[in-house]
Amino acid sequence: MNTSVVLKVVSPEDIDTLSPLRDIYESAFPANERREFDSVIELARTNPDFILYEILRDNEPAGLFSTWNAGSFVFIEHFATSEKYRGRGIGQRVIESWLAGQTQPVVLEVERPDEEMSRRRIRFYERSGFRLWPVNYMQPAYSIDSNPVSMHLMTYGGIDLDEMLDEVTQQVYRTVYAVALIVP
Repeated sequence: MNTSVVLKVVSPEDIDTLSPLRDIYESAFPANERREFDSVIELARTNPDFILYEILRDNEPAGLFSTWNAGSFVFIEHFATSEKYRGRGIGQRVIESWLAGQTQPVVLEVERPDEEMSRRRIRFYERSGFRLWPVNYMQPAYSIDSNPVSMHLMTYGGIDLDEMLDEVTQQVYRTVYAVALIVP
């Protein structure tokens, strides 16, 4: 059986779409690694640099994907498939298809490889051509009720974090988290 997998830009007014996406988002990411979903909807509504996608498998919600135009690169903020569809190759199909259409380098945050699930996520992105940069990087807190999270960065395309770490970090902090990083 041949199944179709589609990545569709979400309209924030489409409540039928957003309800299952909220469930996927909140179950896939710990509270410290996500913003409130109402804030995601507001970003999709008001910020042209933020794009929220729905992953559809045979017209059924199967996941979500969100990106930011960060100027000289695209930043993937969140990417998850629903538990029902994990392990079926949908995520790999989506990321590889999306990357094929990119003209800019891509950056994302990933948990440190301290446990098996984190190592699996890193291998997932490496299979699609991403490079892991084991550099000191802190994901800022999403709210006053959450904490910063120690992460690593991964890149796809022409970004060398040995040379551009401060520039990339500052751009991510400004664009995605709306905070400024002061480097002495």
